[in-house]
Formats: sequence, C-alpha cells, structure tokens
Amino acid sequence: MKTISIPLVYLWWHYFKAPSCIFFLTFHFARSTLHFFSVLTMIKTLLSPWRQLSSKYSKKLDLLEIMTSLVVNTIMRIFGALIKLTMIILGLLITAIIIIGGMLFLIYWLLMPAMIPFLIIAGIGSIIMF
Repeated sequence: MKTISIPLVYLWWHYFKAPSCIFFLTFHFARSTLHFFSVLTMIKTLLSPWRQLSSKYSKKLDLLEIMTSLVVNTIMRIFGALIKLTMIILGLLITAIIIIGGMLFLIYWLLMPAMIPFLIIAGIGSIIMF
C-alpha cells in the first residue's frame, strides 16, 4: 500500500481541490443573488404596470375616461419601471460584489501559504530590532 505524506495531500487539497470549491461557492452565491432579486423576471416585465395596477379602458367613447385611464396606466408603468430598475441595479451590484469578493478570497487563499513564512520572518525581524 502506498503512503502519501500529509504535506503533499495538504498541498494537493489547498491548490487544486479548495480553489474549485471556492469558485463553485462564489458562482452559486452569485446565481442565488440573481434569483433572489429576480433580475431576469424584472428585465422581462420592466414595462409592466406596478403590481398589475391599471385602469380599465371604457367601452364607451368618453374622452375624459379614456385619458384618465391612459394617464393612470402610464404612471403605473413608469413607477413599475423605476422600482424594477432599482431592484435590477441593486441585484447586479450585490452580485458584482460577491464575484469580486470571491476572486479576492481565491487570490488570498492561493497566496496564504507563502505569506506564513514571510510573516514569521517579519515577526522575528521586528523582535530582534527592538
């Protein structure tokens, strides 16, 4: 039976297995954030009235009722578009923050083993100087 040393197993895990898990988790956090904010649904229904609030058009030829319905429906569509645009921008912003944070954490993760000896040497150097 072959024996593999623990440091080699750790290095394999640290540099091959864990980065793929970090990437996987970052991807799924970003995807779930997009689903949480319903970004695709908001984009598809951007010009729909807010909460389906609209005024029915009159079947008779009354100009005042037709104009009232037109104004109410236009206001509801504009209000809906503003709310949905705000949610889309917020969802995309938080998703970008998650992706950037995941990339920074991955870089930190890969550089962490090299930082440990450097920090030990820097600590010993600062002790000797005092």
